[in-house]
Amino acid sequence: MMLVFDIETMGLDPRKAAVTCVCVEDFHSGRRYKFEFARARHERPGDLPELQRQLVELLEAAPSLCAFNGIRFDTPFLQVVLGLDAATVRRWNTKTTDILERCREVHRHTFSLNKLCEANDIVVKSGDGLAAIQLAREHKWDELAEYCEHDVHILCELYRKRHLKNPRNGVQMDLATWTQDYVYATQGAAAAPAAAAAPAAAPAAPFAHWLQAVAARVDRLPCVEVPASDVFGVCNRFCVARCPTCDAEGFIQEDTQCVSAQLPQAVYACGMQHAYRIRLGPA
Repeated sequence: MMLVFDIETMGLDPRKAAVTCVCVEDFHSGRRYKFEFARARHERPGDLPELQRQLVELLEAAPSLCAFNGIRFDTPFLQVVLGLDAATVRRWNTKTTDILERCREVHRHTFSLNKLCEANDIVVKSGDGLAAIQLAREHKWDELAEYCEHDVHILCELYRKRHLKNPRNGVQMDLATWTQDYVYATQGAAAAPAAAAAPAAAPAAPFAHWLQAVAARVDRLPCVEVPASDVFGVCNRFCVARCPTCDAEGFIQEDTQCVSAQLPQAVYACGMQHAYRIRLGPA
């Protein structure tokens, strides 16, 4: 099971804005879930704790997750507004495949979901975040849920194509290298296996192979000092920094896990190219 999810909010700052809707679709079975927080706040406020519990349990139980810009926006936002602990969000990020995040790491650029759809002959989004905010303000709950569901379904359709054209540089991207091995091995099946039961015969993704190799030799990785000024973003304690060798973006995890895999703390990894143990130096 890979659950594809998206959230709608009343703004970009989770300290000031609320989540209005969260939609989820099972990539393999097509089953859909929706969590209408704005409707519940307005019509059934007593249902909010149960709605939150169901959402957290669903995402927590999934062997893998999928989102577009979910690692930098959706999960950090949910952490704040739902009061989730950092360990929960780390687990979710670790098992999330995110096209936009991987393109930041590998290709050092970003693009909108609409641009990705246009480059790959997928029907584009029906609106933008501002439209979703207006729907919530007008209490158009059904239209808001439909908008959120549509975004999730678009992402499912992109992943079903598997081989996508990067809208910025034209490079062909094989999404199988960015997902857990069983995702495409079981594509189209009524139900995907649990995480521990992924097919042993499925070909391992190159990125997964690389991360395993890094983990196996972590004690022998070179240790480099990265100026604190080169660490230019922090999201749920995942520090984003420039690679000392190729200047690509990558992650330093300052707690227990790398965002992309089970790696020890203070390990830097960028796009199947370079890996280091990190020591932060002065700015």
